[in-house]
Amino acid sequence: MRAPPSLTLQESTLKSLVRSDGTCCGPKQSKLWALLTMGFEDVLPGDWEWPYMYALADTGFELARGSRICPCTLRVLEIGWGEGISGRRLLAQPALTGAAQHGVEVQYEVIELHPVVAQDALKEAKKHPHGRMLVHEGPWQQVFPRLPAGQYDLIFHDPYNLTPRDMGEPQRFETWGMPLTLLDNLLFYRLLRPGGVVVQYAISHGPSTATDLLRRYVAPLYTDFQLRRVDVGRYGIQPESGNRYATTHQARSLEVPALIK
Repeated sequence: MRAPPSLTLQESTLKSLVRSDGTCCGPKQSKLWALLTMGFEDVLPGDWEWPYMYALADTGFELARGSRICPCTLRVLEIGWGEGISGRRLLAQPALTGAAQHGVEVQYEVIELHPVVAQDALKEAKKHPHGRMLVHEGPWQQVFPRLPAGQYDLIFHDPYNLTPRDMGEPQRFETWGMPLTLLDNLLFYRLLRPGGVVVQYAISHGPSTATDLLRRYVAPLYTDFQLRRVDVGRYGIQPESGNRYATTHQARSLEVPALIK
């Protein structure tokens, strides 16, 4: 999820604004939400986006599971915890889908930059058996080189575009013309095992759709590129009036793009 990189929060502020049990009760209701929306309303999810995040998680899990012989443990990596919408969904997938009865487990890892959000993820990790959920703190671009190659079944990416300043570094290079999605996916590709899957939040606001960019620049890197139309009836997607991400008409044609190594 796209949590803004406001990195100067004091521990006392964190403790006063995150609910005492560390959980998030839902969109636009939790103290975590109240903190993160201070001046950043445009980058955090609306209520209607929760079902879309579920659809992304469900599709990614289904494709990743389908490429493995089970019983098995699916190793899942998510970039950004946010309010834990997709993370908690992914952790619950074996039980939700009945796959647990066939020996399917999820080992979930998340990379989170925002210190308050990372604390929420760490509290969630304590609720699970040791090693079931791991939290890597920092910018994902700095964490990725430390992660093992060819070990992940699913990478879930909901991008927030970071700048060198967000990572405490000076701008030391020019702006490249190559699409950022291609550079990102070159890094994702290294971490995936053969048959591994990348799913990405795919609502863009430029002249080209997000799926067009993925098809044109990224799909040639992978063995397969699949688009799944989101079942609006199943997930109940209905954008709030005035939101800046998608109109009601656009929400009816949302897609889940999946890149398969």
